[in-house]
Amino acid sequence: MSSTYRCATAVSLSEVEPHLTAWHDLATRALEDNFYLSPDFISAVLRRYVTKNRALIVFVYRIDDQVESLVAVASFSLRRSNWRMPLPVLCGMISPHGFLSHPLVDRQDASAALQALNEWLLRPEHPWRLIFFYGISETSPFFPRLQAELTRQKVRFLSKPMFLRPMLHRHENFNAYLAALSSARRKNFRRRWQQLQAAGSVEVILHQNLARSVRLADDFMQLERLGWKGMRGTALACKSADADFFRDLVNSNAATNRLFFVELKLNGRSIAMTANFLCGQTLFAFKIAYDPQFQIYSPGILAEIQTVKLFHETAGLVKGEGGATGNSYLRSYWRDMTQMQGLYIATPHRRSQVYLLFLSAVWRIKNIFRQITHRSSKLFCANVCFDNFYSLNETALACCQLT
Repeated sequence: MSSTYRCATAVSLSEVEPHLTAWHDLATRALEDNFYLSPDFISAVLRRYVTKNRALIVFVYRIDDQVESLVAVASFSLRRSNWRMPLPVLCGMISPHGFLSHPLVDRQDASAALQALNEWLLRPEHPWRLIFFYGISETSPFFPRLQAELTRQKVRFLSKPMFLRPMLHRHENFNAYLAALSSARRKNFRRRWQQLQAAGSVEVILHQNLARSVRLADDFMQLERLGWKGMRGTALACKSADADFFRDLVNSNAATNRLFFVELKLNGRSIAMTANFLCGQTLFAFKIAYDPQFQIYSPGILAEIQTVKLFHETAGLVKGEGGATGNSYLRSYWRDMTQMQGLYIATPHRRSQVYLLFLSAVWRIKNIFRQITHRSSKLFCANVCFDNFYSLNETALACCQLT
């Protein structure tokens, strides 16, 4: 007997709660680890952030002999049309602290789950006219599955390179990781580490629960507020919603030992800390904080490298997700980069189809213009070099004639 599928929706935390047990189970069977679509993360988002963009959580259930199992979860926000986007858009939910927006799907039933999800999303009675996923890694196993399913269903879509994101893949050991860094980075790390050790007693603490610090979230936020984020008003502690969200996230993940906070202490005083979370075999980097009073030692970088060391010493971890753009400081220490893609999916409405055709044409014109500009700049540089070379030869010839 073939399986059937049904979609259920939720727009608030109370409507999500009946699905939490099945959602936690799906996270262990997911095609790809995604902390930003874990039930704890989305629950904290729904609990602490009230925005003008209405949240929509879609649950896809497979039904076999009247037994239901959750095979996909997708989190969205509905955005009204504006001058930049003239259509109402259903966006993969991007919370203030979430960096992967694509659905969570069962690895054993990914294609059928995506088919059921797409069929529901593309129903003409829905108010959105475009679907957009921001930040899908092109190396993700989910990305080709979704493209193949959209192609099979003859759905028009466009993908666009967005930015590079730092990633960390497990090396043979920590020494192999250090060997992959530039010699300047290695020397700087060793010099700063030796200077820190000469300044007093150095301690590195890995927090995977709240056993050693019940105020771990507040300790981190207090440290973060001392730095430039506190001065700019962007530290977590500067807004009550951010602070409460972070406390919720730490407390819920501490109960299952999924914290990976690395604290660097000097003479018993915390001088730097990295806040990370575990999901499956992946370490998700979240935030970093340090005390600027000790910046001569580069404590934030030292804490980051100690985090990588502990990552290699922890069995079961395979990769790290940077959760940042290529311009992040992580790029110098997490050397594996991945291209992040934005994916636009048209609905059956004519306006949606026309808009994607228009968008495709605009991108092609931009690429042509960029190529022409690039060639022109290269030709200009060549002409300048030739003119300089010609002038230099004339000067040398004049000097020879004078002598």
